[in-house]
Amino acid sequence: MVFLEVTLNNRVMIRRADTRFDAENSCTAYFNGHPMHGRLIDLSQGGASFRLNFGSLDNLGNQIETLIIDGIGRFSTEKRWSAGERFGVRFIHDDETAAAVRDFLKDRRSS
Repeated sequence: MVFLEVTLNNRVMIRRADTRFDAENSCTAYFNGHPMHGRLIDLSQGGASFRLNFGSLDNLGNQIETLIIDGIGRFSTEKRWSAGERFGVRFIHDDETAAAVRDFLKDRRSS
């Protein structure tokens, strides 16, 4: 397990325990029942980052009702950060979603 810390103005901004892998899957995040479409930037066992096709998440709070990543699955998540059209989430896994990410990443590691 690798931890990465990035500091800015003496504050820890990012902590990561899992290796991230580049990915470009389409995704849809639902806020208050409204879909926001985008693309996956990278993925790890613990979370992912995304870029919206349009719009911003800055004022939508931390709750994403559902996140659907094409080819991987449907996830419960917690928004960890947002900057304009980009945002990062932590997965709230059950056994099925943890296995779906693990299988996707296994294919990435072997290629």
